[in-house]
Amino acid sequence: MKILYVASEALPFASTGGLADVMGSLPAAVRKAAGGEADVRVVIPMYKNIKRRAMEMDSGFDFVLEGTVRLAWRNQYCGIWKTERGGVKYYFIDNEYYFGWCIYKGG
Repeated sequence: MKILYVASEALPFASTGGLADVMGSLPAAVRKAAGGEADVRVVIPMYKNIKRRAMEMDSGFDFVLEGTVRLAWRNQYCGIWKTERGGVKYYFIDNEYYFGWCIYKGG
């Protein structure tokens, strides 16, 4: 079974409310309920504080790829980073224009 969650926040990376709590615990709980056999992944934006931590420390973040996305009359940079926590793979969408602001880093 393959499950992909897409959200604006997830603990322990970024949090402003209850969604981060759910996205920080639900994917691991679903994986556990499936006997560890489920391929569970989460996609969230790479906010400035997450990117800073990934660049400054050896925190287990790996760069996957970069490219551009055509949006109306312009091309926007898009980078993908990844890490793994508790058997759940987390992917981060990097774009300074849309996600270059800070969000509270919880837990």
